[in-house]
Amino acid sequence: MIQTQVIEKPVAVPCLVDSPPECKSAYAVDRVSVKDDPLTINRALRTEIEERSACEVKLLAALRGCKKGMRSM
Repeated sequence: MIQTQVIEKPVAVPCLVDSPPECKSAYAVDRVSVKDDPLTINRALRTEIEERSACEVKLLAALRGCKKGMRSM
């Protein structure tokens, strides 16, 4: 006699997420020259902090989305 048995086993599936547009290879400080005045450099540094923060938020959201999808298996 043949019996059918269901065995549930989680299988890892890669989560493909594109890099958010906020995460770029060149940030504000990359456009500053050593010859620029300190105020311009300071503004660029503050802008870069905001840019990187926005990138981090998007990356964390993508990571949580991938992890959430894995838990539902």
